[in-house]
Amino acid sequence: MLGRAVERLSPDALEDVLADYYAVKDFRLTSATPRGLLAEVKAFCARAQGGEYYTSFRVDSRNFMEKSEGTEAFMAELDRLYACCIRAAESRPDRATREAFERLFALEAAVDEDPDAIVFFADEAGAWQLLTVWAKVLPAWFRCLAATAGPEEFAREVHRVIRAHCEHNRAKLLPKARSVASAAQKRALVAAPTTEGT
Repeated sequence: MLGRAVERLSPDALEDVLADYYAVKDFRLTSATPRGLLAEVKAFCARAQGGEYYTSFRVDSRNFMEKSEGTEAFMAELDRLYACCIRAAESRPDRATREAFERLFALEAAVDEDPDAIVFFADEAGAWQLLTVWAKVLPAWFRCLAATAGPEEFAREVHRVIRAHCEHNRAKLLPKARSVASAAQKRALVAAPTTEGT
């Protein structure tokens, strides 16, 4: 919550709030360049896959709905990095920003494949517990994908990622993909199979 609030303050307002306590430069949460953002995402993924965020606790009938401190820290950093990617996509829908998104997607897929390897969930483990707001994340990624992929790749990746992470929201997300696609990408999106093996 603090990170989101800080990101919404103007530099002058942020300086007024922090002046007596911290240097404003310490609260710049966005990356200066796409390469900086990608490096940040790579480092986060490496830490996560190295077990840095995995902390467990003894589960009983009173605490099975709780999340460990490590899991909460992982979710907060994932959310922050997605927000950075979304902002970067507005001005830099390039290959580096696209890769940053896709590394985070792969990390969520890894949580589904082996829930106990990255974070601890007391009950019903899986990436669905991470609460990613795909309705915000994917339109920004679509912009990067449209700028960096040919028609067939664009169509294939749109369908693959929707299928993997938010199939239930396909009808709302496909128009967002079409809105940023070239004419050739739109045709490929229509022609591409929407499910594996069809």
